[in-house]
Amino acid sequence: MQARQDSALPQFPTRGRTMRPANTSLLPVEAYTSPHWFEREQQELFAQTWQFVGMREEWSQAGHYACVDVGRAPLVIVADADGTLRAFHNICRHRGTQLLSGSGQLDSGIRCPYHSWLYSLSGVLQGLPQPDLFPDIQKTQLGLLPAAVETWKGMVFVHTDPQAVPLASWFAGLEERLSPHKPQELREAAVHRYIIRANWKVFVENYLDGYHLRYLHRHSASEYDHGRQDGRFVGLHWTFYQPLSAHGQQKAPAWNAYVPRIPDYPEHVSGAFAPMLFPNIGILATEHFWTTVHVQPVAPDHTLIELRTRLVPDVVGAKEVRTVYNAFAQSQDKPQAGRFDEGAAAQPESLLHSEDIMLEDIHVCQMTQRAMRSPAFGVGAYAKYYEDALPQYQRHILSYVPVRKEAQVAA
Repeated sequence: MQARQDSALPQFPTRGRTMRPANTSLLPVEAYTSPHWFEREQQELFAQTWQFVGMREEWSQAGHYACVDVGRAPLVIVADADGTLRAFHNICRHRGTQLLSGSGQLDSGIRCPYHSWLYSLSGVLQGLPQPDLFPDIQKTQLGLLPAAVETWKGMVFVHTDPQAVPLASWFAGLEERLSPHKPQELREAAVHRYIIRANWKVFVENYLDGYHLRYLHRHSASEYDHGRQDGRFVGLHWTFYQPLSAHGQQKAPAWNAYVPRIPDYPEHVSGAFAPMLFPNIGILATEHFWTTVHVQPVAPDHTLIELRTRLVPDVVGAKEVRTVYNAFAQSQDKPQAGRFDEGAAAQPESLLHSEDIMLEDIHVCQMTQRAMRSPAFGVGAYAKYYEDALPQYQRHILSYVPVRKEAQVAA
């Protein structure tokens, strides 16, 4: 039988069909949209890097604990009897049940809710009901599995691997490029959370993008000299600083009248620091405040952003400080601020014209994520100097989550 000729196959018109253009991004679109890629990141990136979990004062007393998921590994961080921080895999050694949830205070160790096995705050198996049922058990071999926990600048980080590279090595060389703040000497004054409809990397890449500042934030960040921004990588971590403009030096924000300059802050330094600690911890800091920006993946197209701001201890709690500061820092009194619900999503222009830096960023991140649905989506070019950080950051991601051959074919 003679093979069918190509000319006999149906011919589809190409007019009107949209083909995916070349993509300058080193990451495929699937890295921002695919559930499979998202799961790989949980296992290959987040479970393999140091992750921020809170500030040291949150474990101020013996027995204070907090549970977190690092990648897909549930961990618990607890202050033991002498106040030392310890981290464990939040799994009973008997049948693997998760031991704790949320955060709180433990009085008599860590007790499994399933069969009541009891562990000390240092992770040692202390006892179990009906021990005669386990004649061959060796309690010393069945303590909680340890994870790594360390503190840096008052920030607590955990790692699923108890033998992880020391945190000091992870942040080696960063101190001299970081802001001059001592956050451990400040006190938390405000927490704001946002759920945004965008992949977490879309938000991080926006954070690293110095090109958009003078355009998207032309009113909300007009006090800064965007032409003098200084951004560079130290290892995996991005450091960034931009000084106040002449206009900004003359027009200080209203809340500065209530929020004093941080003591011992260098007199010659005025401007904004905005580093990004790999892979997902931003810091926003000026001579008046210090804020962590915790970018937490929820789903391929949903991200939780948590901002925690610290001020000089003497002013925290003063009514006038909270009133003025919250007006500056996306308080609930502002439309769509502090949360992100269906109403906000239905009125995207309210975000774009909010003159609020965070809400403006939310708008463009969500619009970028939405555009990724189109076969016409692609990154055409990166601005020299102002967007150099984006492909470099993507290389860092790929060093943990490389593109696989099947993904390349699919793309």
